[in-house]
Amino acid sequence: MRKLLLLPVLVGLSAGLVATVPTLTPTPARADAPADQHPSRIEGRIAFLQAELKITPEQMPLWNAVADALRQNDQEMRAAWADMRHGDQTVTAVDRLTAMQKMADLRSQSLGRLLAAVKPLYAAMNDDQKKNADELLSSRFGRMHHWHS
Repeated sequence: MRKLLLLPVLVGLSAGLVATVPTLTPTPARADAPADQHPSRIEGRIAFLQAELKITPEQMPLWNAVADALRQNDQEMRAAWADMRHGDQTVTAVDRLTAMQKMADLRSQSLGRLLAAVKPLYAAMNDDQKKNADELLSSRFGRMHHWHS
């Protein structure tokens, strides 16, 4: 069960969510702007997790697979949000349900991709790293309902 605690944070991160790192942008994004209008902060989030999880040089190939999954998930989620926002302004109930299903499918695919990358990394972690991951991900930081794009 403790092994699964790593996944919600990583899934959230892959969706372009959680902790922020300052970035330089010509015009700052409004807090209430849609996710596709915010700059991606995935690289900062990846660096944060790598440092917090104390990834060793030997674990880097496994970590790189996780980081690549996070990047791909972030890119796909941001593109999906942009597509939804820039579609036809006349949205029917069926259109909205179809879009919701598309996002659910994308989240499921993202989770599968991330799970495939995380399992070998978690298996390669020492007990201290696993404990750190479990503690980090059980805090408020790891609760999905607090994530915002």
